[in-house]
Amino acid sequence: MALGQKGTPMGTLRIADSVHSVDALVFDKDGALFDFQTLWGGWADLLLREVAARVDRAGDPGSLGAWIGWDAERHRHDPAGPLAAGSMAEVLAAVATGLYRSGVPWHQAKEAVAGARRAVDAGVDWPSALRPVAGVVALLTDAVSAGVAVGVVTADDTAAALMHLGVAGLAGMVGAVIGADLVSAGKPDPEPVHAVCRALRVSPERAALFGDTASDVRAGRRAGVTVVVGVAATGESAALLTEADLVITDFSQVLLEP
Repeated sequence: MALGQKGTPMGTLRIADSVHSVDALVFDKDGALFDFQTLWGGWADLLLREVAARVDRAGDPGSLGAWIGWDAERHRHDPAGPLAAGSMAEVLAAVATGLYRSGVPWHQAKEAVAGARRAVDAGVDWPSALRPVAGVVALLTDAVSAGVAVGVVTADDTAAALMHLGVAGLAGMVGAVIGADLVSAGKPDPEPVHAVCRALRVSPERAALFGDTASDVRAGRRAGVTVVVGVAATGESAALLTEADLVITDFSQVLLEP
């Protein structure tokens, strides 16, 4: 087995004609590890309905969805919107802002959104919602076999991310998780990527990053990783990943060798 920096195992990452030697794979959670629509589409619908039920002047849940980049009627998200690229705190603040703009006092808006989030999180069928992106479990298995470290950087809270990984049976394959609550600046700032690389004891230039938003791609680029791979489930999302070195539709296009 070839050895990378500091004697750690080194893998060879192949995507089409692109070949990179890596010590770590770093993933965004929502959209790279897990199918975004399956995980957050239903959650967003439930959250907005719950908020509307708690506040008389909330208006139509669909109109609130515009504040977070969620089209409930078409069941589609804006890949450049808060739901896709923002932290949980930013998503909740955006919904509260929508309430405030509709005439709800700010303190009441915040309370309604926080209560709705707790209720929805407690009722979600997480095992059904957490559907891994095609081919990613095989890639993680190959990484474990090759001794290549795996990290997750997410705009979600760290505790929620760890819960999601545990429910999906992937926690044992992941060496470090950095959520938005563990850094002073989230993606597109490089701080989360640097933090996960420190936790994995690898240099950013020895890591590959996989993400589905422009914020993911820019964070990886600014962190100096060896290759930034965009994960695009749709043509609309692919159009936002122009700064990525490569763009894939799923992980069947990725090969990791010892």
